[in-house]
Amino acid sequence: MRFRIYTEQGGNGSLPLGFAALLVTGTEQLLKAAACTVLRPRLHHPRLALTEALQLIEKTKFGQTETGSFILKVSCPIHALDTQGTIHFDEKSLPFVRQVTLTLKRGIEQLIGAIENDTLDRWIEELKKTETPLVSSNLCEAVTQFHDEGLDNALDLFIDWSTLEPVDQKDCLKKPLRIQRDYFGRIEEVRRELRPVSDHTTDTFIGTVERLCGEMGEDGQRSGEVILALLLREGETTQARVTLSAEDYEKADRAHMTEGAYVEVTGKLQQGRQPRTMTALSRFELLLPKAAAA
Repeated sequence: MRFRIYTEQGGNGSLPLGFAALLVTGTEQLLKAAACTVLRPRLHHPRLALTEALQLIEKTKFGQTETGSFILKVSCPIHALDTQGTIHFDEKSLPFVRQVTLTLKRGIEQLIGAIENDTLDRWIEELKKTETPLVSSNLCEAVTQFHDEGLDNALDLFIDWSTLEPVDQKDCLKKPLRIQRDYFGRIEEVRRELRPVSDHTTDTFIGTVERLCGEMGEDGQRSGEVILALLLREGETTQARVTLSAEDYEKADRAHMTEGAYVEVTGKLQQGRQPRTMTALSRFELLLPKAAAA
C-alpha cells in the first residue's frame, strides 16, 4: 500500500516533521481499524487492540519512499497471520491480510463514492443498518490524519496485490483512490456521525510535552498553546492541544527539556482530528524522574 501526499504546488518531496509523524500513526490506525472491522464489524471500535490487529502491525514493514511528491509505503506478507475474520468476500475464504486490505480498499471506495455522488446522508443511514459495515469511525479518523491544513493536500492510495492470491477484477486499481483535499472535512463529519455520542467527561491523563507554542507576555513570562502526547486507556497515544497559564507553561517547558519527564493533566479531551483539543483544564502537574527530582 502506498499513500501519496499530493499538493497543487508540487513541492520537493519534503513534509513538515509533525505531519510526517502523523502519517505513520495514521497508517497504523488505518490498518488496525480495518483489521478490527474484519474481525468484529461495527460502526465504532472502542479499542483498536485486538490481538490479531496488533500482530498485523508487527508483521507490516515500512518501505523505502518513492519519487513523486511524498509517498509512504507499507507492506505485509499475505500469509503473515493464520486467522480468519467474520467478513467474507465473494464467498471465498481469503487470507486474513487480504481481507484487511480489501476491507480498507472497499470501505474507502464507498466513502469517496458517497461524497462524489452527494449521497453521504443516505449512505450513512444505510451503513448504520448493515450488520457488517466496512467503514468505522476509527477508519475515518485515521484518514483525516493524512491531511495537513497548511499544505492543503490531497491523498492518493495505491494498492499492489500479492500474486499468491488472485484478486477480483473489480478490485484491480487502474488508477489510485484519490481523496481530494475538500473531502477530509466531509470524512470528519462521517466520523462524528458513526461514533457514539460522548459527553466529553473530565479525565486524567499522563503524557509528554511534544511542542511549545506559547508567546511572551508583557510580564516577561510565556504562556499559551502546548502540544502533548497523551497515553489513553486503550494503550494508544493521541496528540492534544492545551492552552496553559504562565505557571503551568513553566512546568511544561521543564518537562520538555528534562529526559524521562512526564506531565499529569486533568481536563476534557474533545474528539476530532489530531491534535485534539483539551478544554476545562483543572490540573497540570510535572512528573520528574527520581534523578532529576533529586
